[in-house]
Amino acid sequence: MQQVVRAHKFGQSTVLKLDSMGKPRPGNGQILVETMAIGVNPIDAHFRSGVNKSIPLPFLPGMDCAGIVEEIGSNVMSFKKGDRVYLGGVMSGTYAEYVVCTERQAGLLPDSQSFA
Repeated sequence: MQQVVRAHKFGQSTVLKLDSMGKPRPGNGQILVETMAIGVNPIDAHFRSGVNKSIPLPFLPGMDCAGIVEEIGSNVMSFKKGDRVYLGGVMSGTYAEYVVCTERQAGLLPDSQSFA
């Protein structure tokens, strides 16, 4: 299990609650990242507010984060376990201890850059 922050209904930031859910596993062409920093941007508030009610509840907000590759799925060529990465455009949510993304959603983060 992992800790996450989820919205069980639409509304202001007060709808976000600490929750738990299963730790994801990477599939073909995917990587599992342990998050070290999570980005908060205006689109997250937009989705949380319920402007797009087609998002199924509960949902995991966030599209951006940085962390360390924990595991790679089959056919992953660009990353290996232990790589420092940043992620963008992750539609499955990043307000979590672990995030799965595709190779295309990740980039290598230089050692000279902080996770934040």
